[in-house]
Amino acid sequence: MKSLACWTSALLMVGLLSCASTEQARDVKFSGFLGDYSKLQPGGPGEPLFLYINPKANFRAYDKAFVEPATIWRSKNADPSDVSPQDLK
Repeated sequence: MKSLACWTSALLMVGLLSCASTEQARDVKFSGFLGDYSKLQPGGPGEPLFLYINPKANFRAYDKAFVEPATIWRSKNADPSDVSPQDLK
């Protein structure tokens, strides 16, 4: 029964997120945040431009998911006004 509740919650979350309007970027400029981008692979239609999928991941071992609120990380010398109030909201 616990597994059914977990799957139901996951499907509900995916359903809610899929209602959001999204656009795929036309190009990407790596910021250097990751340091090594060699493991990123080009995404296909409907996917991010680049993505990483761990081939050894065992998702069946998990029974919970934790979704943290979005945060903005900036460099020390970033201009605080470069992000619009709408985006911050």
